[in-house]
Amino acid sequence: MKRTNKIEGRSYGEERALYGTRDTLVRNCRIEGEEDGESALKECKDISLENCYMELRYPLWHVEDFELDDCVMTEGCRAALWYDRGGLIRRSKLGGIKAVRECKDVTVEKCEIISPEFGWQSENITLKKSDITSEYAFLHTNGIRLDDVDLKGKYTFQYTTNVVIKNS
Repeated sequence: MKRTNKIEGRSYGEERALYGTRDTLVRNCRIEGEEDGESALKECKDISLENCYMELRYPLWHVEDFELDDCVMTEGCRAALWYDRGGLIRRSKLGGIKAVRECKDVTVEKCEIISPEFGWQSENITLKKSDITSEYAFLHTNGIRLDDVDLKGKYTFQYTTNVVIKNS
């Protein structure tokens, strides 16, 4: 998606570094650093991230209308995507406990997910051509669509509703 503003090749480690950013493409950036800041992209809207590396806690909280493409969220990204709405995540690696929590209308395509509590308390989550390793995936989630997904986990789909699984 085309964005009016661009941020490229920067590194952010401070608390809420890009707080409230709107209509922006963030490309080839890193969310890491000794400052150990959290919530780098909190309360953003209409934002795209391409080829970004994230290592700090809570990188995308309360974000609306977002895209992630070729991004890496490490294990250090505790609660990486929380309270987000209207997102597309492609060709990315999602690590850390609690990736995608209390989110709505999120599509994940061609991703590698290693998150012990993935997709909790969310609504309308679609995954395509992705691999998930999660002990407790999708707890209390409504509206799950899986197509060509390889899922490894122990306690998946507890208290879920409206689940469709194909080619998985």
